[in-house]
Amino acid sequence: MLCYPKTIYSLFMTNTLNHKDQIISRNQLDIFFRSNTNLIDLRAPVEVARGGIPEAINYPLLNNEERHQIGITYKESGKRAAINLGEKIVSGAVREHRLDSWIQSISKRPDTALFCYRGGLRSSTAQSWLRKKGVCVPRIDGGYKALRAQLIRILHTTSTKAKIILIGGRTGSAKTHLLGKLVNQIDLEKIANHRGSAFGRRMTPQPAQATFENQIALELLRLGSPPGSFVFLEDEGSSIGSVAIPTTLYKKMGISGLAVIEEDINYRTQTILEDYVISNLRELRFKHQTEAETEAAFRSFLLDSLDRIKKRLGGALHKKITILMQACLNDYSDLIKHQEWIRILLEEYYDPMYDYQIKQKSARIIYQGSSHDFLQWAANIESRAE
Repeated sequence: MLCYPKTIYSLFMTNTLNHKDQIISRNQLDIFFRSNTNLIDLRAPVEVARGGIPEAINYPLLNNEERHQIGITYKESGKRAAINLGEKIVSGAVREHRLDSWIQSISKRPDTALFCYRGGLRSSTAQSWLRKKGVCVPRIDGGYKALRAQLIRILHTTSTKAKIILIGGRTGSAKTHLLGKLVNQIDLEKIANHRGSAFGRRMTPQPAQATFENQIALELLRLGSPPGSFVFLEDEGSSIGSVAIPTTLYKKMGISGLAVIEEDINYRTQTILEDYVISNLRELRFKHQTEAETEAAFRSFLLDSLDRIKKRLGGALHKKITILMQACLNDYSDLIKHQEWIRILLEEYYDPMYDYQIKQKSARIIYQGSSHDFLQWAANIESRAE
């Protein structure tokens, strides 16, 4: 029988893992999160879309339609009738296929745990079916609800205690790239799957708000920072695309020290060209089958993004940039031409807006200089904390 490996199993030995039923209790979830245990989310995809644990694998016991049917039966005829229908729907080849998916995942990562919404019927059913196949894995007491509640507590506690340094600077200063070169950092834009501006949409959807918060909590918990060390974050507004930075964390960011990156207009124009034009076009080419589809999607992406800030740009500037952008979109032979409208957008829109905002934060500035000098400064900060 394949069982939970001792290296992880030992984390839950102090009366927290029921040896018979293999249940991971709620009071050990912090240790559990740090262990990077493989998680199988048994909920239906529609439930996961509303909020999930980002690293969990969704192998549902019931798909969306099956869950819907059973829910109706439960309301109309009660729990026993719903259970009987579930047993009937998920039987034979359907059950074997789902079991195979779970077993394959467990065989790759024996340190696996199961969870459903409340940690009840679905996870205990899957656990029982697996046991009959000679595979024993624990389930999470309280399921996703318990995991989510604990992550909210972690998020509040760690955000309050964290020592944060923000990386700021004018648009195009490559702040995100700098962040990726540091050790103790969390990339909020990466978690949000958005680059954080009107042009920041990615080609794949953003996570649900709860999923976004869950990932931040996990990363804060797992940093394992020694006392006195700092967490580096990019200076952000309250929202990144469609998701909002958790209130406790955003309030802490609002009183944290700020490192301001200073780069010239040529550097920043090239950064925007790479990140918002060349990179997005590359992603679209991977997504679409034909060049015509790619070009149509790219045109829509740029022009729609510009339209999002039309009111703030003003009619004259919006028209000016639109004409330049359309000329570039009519000729894909030289992407460098996009630099013209990018430079105007930076100098006439983003820079004045940023300059106004940085004045409000001037008392919090603890570093001001180039990207190169910042990395040396940040390395000194991190080394002093070791």
